[in-house]
Amino acid sequence: MRKTRSMIGAALVTGLVVPLAACGSGGGGSDDNTLTVQSVWTKGTAEGDALSKVIDQFTDETGAKVEWLDTGESLSDVYETSVAGGSEADLVLSNYAEKTVDWVKNGAVVPMDSYLKDWGLSDSIKGSAVDEWKDSDGKLVGLPFSGFLWPVWYNTDLLKKAGVDGIPATTDDLIAAAGKLRAAGIEPMAVGGNDWSGQKVFLQIAQSYADADTARETFTKGGFCAQPDIMKGIKLFTKLRDGGVFVDDAQGYSADATNAEYFNGKAAIVSAGSWAFGSDDLTPELAASTTLSGFPDPSDGGAYDKPTAYNGYTGVGVMLSPNGEKKADLAEKFVKLLYSSETVGDFVSTANLVPAATTGDDAKINNPLLEQGVNDLDSRVDYAVMPDASVPGAVADPMIRATSLAYSPGHDAASICKSIDDAYASVG
Repeated sequence: MRKTRSMIGAALVTGLVVPLAACGSGGGGSDDNTLTVQSVWTKGTAEGDALSKVIDQFTDETGAKVEWLDTGESLSDVYETSVAGGSEADLVLSNYAEKTVDWVKNGAVVPMDSYLKDWGLSDSIKGSAVDEWKDSDGKLVGLPFSGFLWPVWYNTDLLKKAGVDGIPATTDDLIAAAGKLRAAGIEPMAVGGNDWSGQKVFLQIAQSYADADTARETFTKGGFCAQPDIMKGIKLFTKLRDGGVFVDDAQGYSADATNAEYFNGKAAIVSAGSWAFGSDDLTPELAASTTLSGFPDPSDGGAYDKPTAYNGYTGVGVMLSPNGEKKADLAEKFVKLLYSSETVGDFVSTANLVPAATTGDDAKINNPLLEQGVNDLDSRVDYAVMPDASVPGAVADPMIRATSLAYSPGHDAASICKSIDDAYASVG
């Protein structure tokens, strides 16, 4: 049974501070020949430019108008506010993480299971990607469009300048490298301890000794303090923190500030996703001196044979709103154009997209870091469990607050795990 607007509003609006006006006119006020598209991709970026071409082509071919709301990283808050008022966009292009994980459950978007088949896209999207977009009830929250690689970047020029020979293979190697880098006046590893990016690094280290099933179960249900292998990983995190591996005051850094430290040559190491490969701040010289690898293995042996990185297909997907369901025929035309081989190829070649579509496997890669990631990363790393599909959406924000504290000196493993478990308990 479909939830009423009042029920959806009650589920979503609590705690949101983004005003409804930020959404523009929204899907609820547009006519039947206008499609409202809200995206995490913003105008003026490589992804935004590629999407702009799709919008122009769609209008030329159908005569329909597109209202594009490029709300960037504030998308989930802005969208949830608009849903509560019944004015949400028709299509949403965003990642599958944190709040979006629960959007089918709370009625913010409609399940895409039937549309995947009815729109003839079953063979156009990789099955493994589709699986990653299913919630805990088995419902398909969105159609996956872009995947990602999330390696650790190493500036080999700065490592050599500090007297570090090669990429650190173990955590003891990393601590030793951090000491040499600091002695040379270079920050070791930039990390966004204040947001989602630092949360992912923390959870990557926390699962260093845990097998994949244990990591998934712990991320889903909590109980960090009670899981011995996870606790061992948290203790490793505190050893790395206290050993000077992370930039000073990491708990105050955002993802953008973290990338800036690396791009400006202040930090020698950063954990960053493939979405940063095409950054305007990444010079050709820095790209040439960057080796993509993983986070070093525990020196006493962990659950993986090689350094770890993340990968997956939860980067950006297409979600259909309750308003958009009323325009399903128009939405279908737009989505099919988005998944055409020409469009996917353009996203790969101009926006460095890792495609979830089968039509993108032969697309031309122009970016040297994407080429390195696609061709070389698999041989260098093992892939850890990406938390986004496991951590409940309601837990995400309180967990980020807890992991931010973890980057602050003085917090031991017991207090860190308790803060995280309290985050799970706070949402039931």
